[in-house]
Amino acid sequence: MLSHEFITTENQPILVTELIKTSSSITWSGKNHCQIAILKLFDGIQLMYWYSQFAQEHDMQLEDDSDNIYFSFNLNLDGMAQCRFKQSNDYAEYDVFQGCGVISYHPTHRGSYIQEGILENLTLIVDKTTLPELISNHEQLLSQLSTQEGYIANLYLPELYATARQLYDEMGTADSIRNHLWFQGKGLVFASLFMDCLSPQSNVHRISMSDQCRLFTLKNDLLANLSHPPTIAQLAKTYGFSASTLTRNFRRVFGCSIHEMLQRERMEIAHHKLLHSEANVTQVATEIGYSNISHFSNAFRKHFGLLPGQVRREHPITKAAP
Repeated sequence: MLSHEFITTENQPILVTELIKTSSSITWSGKNHCQIAILKLFDGIQLMYWYSQFAQEHDMQLEDDSDNIYFSFNLNLDGMAQCRFKQSNDYAEYDVFQGCGVISYHPTHRGSYIQEGILENLTLIVDKTTLPELISNHEQLLSQLSTQEGYIANLYLPELYATARQLYDEMGTADSIRNHLWFQGKGLVFASLFMDCLSPQSNVHRISMSDQCRLFTLKNDLLANLSHPPTIAQLAKTYGFSASTLTRNFRRVFGCSIHEMLQRERMEIAHHKLLHSEANVTQVATEIGYSNISHFSNAFRKHFGLLPGQVRREHPITKAAP
């Protein structure tokens, strides 16, 4: 899907409508680049695959000349990222967190996207005129966006993460066997799960926004140390929770225990490495914190229904994008 080359100079503003016209490869200099794949699902509804890598902090100037609403999920962030939008005479700044979703709407706004490191993101782009066909309570969503300055952050459900990961991996695979109907179905599920996150019945709404932000920061730090993760007691002390409150609120926000999330993330990374790297099974196990190969193989089989060696044998190594 990554076909069209889009080259710009440092600090040259990029129009959003130009950016999402087609699949693009954006190059600045050296190791600073991003790759974008656009897939039209329906009239007024598109999926965007985003992979960006910046060796040092990079400021990408953007102007949203569209009337789109963005349902965006950050699957992986190795580094830092921040969005900054001009509002009246000031700027609103939003930190980007790994493993959570955002719904945003900033028509005519100018600003910047700042990043250092690697970001993997999947976004459903919906033209505002199409929103009523997609979401029955669209007026409520628009009202909520208006009261929150066009930015609803820290949205998470386990199913949302899983759906985003499936879509992202398939869009980044040059020889994906999925047909268009599969992407359409998954795209609609992706949108519906965002709306589930906003439901008053969602457990997340019982937790203060400041505590949610701390939990997302904690989660990022936790997943950055998969080989030697901190204990619950250490995490609780670092982030100002009691161990019981941390355990309870973590499950409310992320739908699983800390151990379950660590295990799932380890298995997903192992599966990705087996498909896209030349590392052998022992090397993969060691990289994600396993010293016992049998324990790793059993955990992998429990998660995927296959042994890691089977994945390597049955799937030739394909280079991940990029």
